[in-house]
Amino acid sequence: MREIIARLREMEAEDDVLAASLLLGFPWADTAENGVTALVVTKDNQAKADAYAREIAGEFEARKESFGFSSPAYEAEKALELALGEDVKPVFVSDSGDNPTAGSTGDNTTVIRLLSTDLKDRCKGKKILVAGIYDPIALKKLRDNMYREVELSVGGVYDTEYCSPCLLKGKAVRHVENFGVFASEIILFETESFELIITSKHIGFTGVAMFEALGLDYMNMDVIVVKLGYLTPDFKEIAAKSYLALSRGCTDEVLSRLNYRHRYKLI
Repeated sequence: MREIIARLREMEAEDDVLAASLLLGFPWADTAENGVTALVVTKDNQAKADAYAREIAGEFEARKESFGFSSPAYEAEKALELALGEDVKPVFVSDSGDNPTAGSTGDNTTVIRLLSTDLKDRCKGKKILVAGIYDPIALKKLRDNMYREVELSVGGVYDTEYCSPCLLKGKAVRHVENFGVFASEIILFETESFELIITSKHIGFTGVAMFEALGLDYMNMDVIVVKLGYLTPDFKEIAAKSYLALSRGCTDEVLSRLNYRHRYKLI
């Protein structure tokens, strides 16, 4: 991408080129308008604009198979296994298939299901925080039963294509009202294998403010799972190591798995 951007800057250095851009679009919206677009604006030179736009589009087409992830990326189970095996902390895992800030449901249960079943034994002796899951129904039940052991159905309400509700046992140990700009309730639900943040509103899990509001000693967590497709500056600053979990969900990062109906064309 750096080489393509360098070429865009070369074009813009010419007196009659006002702007040259490669717009990567939004791949989880299957519409023609959200595809990759090369856009060149000139001072009344349509032929040059067309030629330069085709050049940039062709360059991207030729290179697209070589684009990859900027951090180690694995299927969800493998990413969690690797994180649980590290001897540094905190290790961050991005649950990238369910990123609310990119428009996902925020209630995909892939990670909590793995941690409470297949990887349960690997969790022993580890402090694990999952941030988090959007489930106002589960939150209300916990709010009404603070500090009591309950069996709780969590998630899988909105995302019914890639996951199903997950049954967990545990207790709510902390409750915060009016968190953040959306005034969400947040609850810390403690299970045998991990701690789970549950929210009453569809919000992002983007910074340590949520952890601080719940009084969490997050720097002593072995593994912190966040529903993001990347790490925010807040999390990059404190992460000893990080992995991208290529979970299936509404914001699946493996674009080749998406069933596109609208294909862009090089014109």
